[in-house]
Amino acid sequence: MDASNVVAGSHYLEDLEGPPVSQPLLISAGYDQCVKFWDIARGEARENFMQKDSQINAMNISPNGLYLAIAGWQHVRIYHLGVSPPTMAASCDSGNKNVTVVGSDDRCKFFYTAGEDGLVKTWDFRTSLHCQSSFQVNAAVNCVVTHPYQSILIISDVSGALYFWDVGNEVSDIFSNLNLDVFEHITCVDINRAADTLIGVTNRGKVIVWSVSTLSELGIISTTGLTLQQKSKIAAHSKYALKCRFSPDYKYFATTGADGYVHLWDVTNVTKPAKSLFVALDLTKTVHLEKLESRWVWDCAFTSDSKYLFTSSGCQLRLWNLETEEMVRQYQGHSKMISCFSFREGRCVF
Repeated sequence: MDASNVVAGSHYLEDLEGPPVSQPLLISAGYDQCVKFWDIARGEARENFMQKDSQINAMNISPNGLYLAIAGWQHVRIYHLGVSPPTMAASCDSGNKNVTVVGSDDRCKFFYTAGEDGLVKTWDFRTSLHCQSSFQVNAAVNCVVTHPYQSILIISDVSGALYFWDVGNEVSDIFSNLNLDVFEHITCVDINRAADTLIGVTNRGKVIVWSVSTLSELGIISTTGLTLQQKSKIAAHSKYALKCRFSPDYKYFATTGADGYVHLWDVTNVTKPAKSLFVALDLTKTVHLEKLESRWVWDCAFTSDSKYLFTSSGCQLRLWNLETEEMVRQYQGHSKMISCFSFREGRCVF
């Protein structure tokens, strides 16, 4: 397959093949404790460094592209991306167990961490990573996302609850009656830019869609001023569902699972997938039974035009053309499974 011909004419490919200062950032980490920076157009690692003192659970590129946050055992490290190779700008202790979630608000005023100890923390970028505030939930945290218009974090944990935590006003709401089965919990959530639709996936392979409403609309008591109403819940994956992501145009969202599939869903008709990609197709004949976890599709990320999708499974990242449903790039180099990756499209600061 000639990948250049497949994506010819796309403004995205032109951006990828432009000068280095305009290249987007694609960074991955694996159980080999190696962090790799990828040349997206060529499918090659252009830089890497090792973090040998801890496994890498999660990573996040700040919205301004200046920093990379890496979460590991009991700590988070912040790397400055304005130099090559990247240098560690700061490190902070965060809890007494694995830190499994790290992210930042869109204005880069703070970043947040969460993990197995059930403690969600916010950290101030401007005060040498001083812990601003913390919020204790009932169990280990699965996912945290920011509400688009307010300083509210939306949190899911393994107890099966969702939380809205207003960081600025230090108030919160818990939603525990979510029509989940016994031992079912929400593994990932995402919210659209209009802040009126929340999606989630569960460890039982279900996808759930909620409408997010204000008190003035419903007259329901809530300390954060927001409430949830379930719109739909259907089976999405035959096994554990891992991630859900809205496309940048908010017309679709993607779900990934342990069954090796990525499903694309039309937000106006969440009854069956609009498209499905079997990401693990090339692994079915080579993976031993004890390594079936390498077929899991751990995460995905859309390009800004919503036409392409990055996926991570096994030791590889892949780039898919969503119109043709074909793989157009493959990124190989990790010696063990990829644990996380982060993608930011825009000007690179190297």
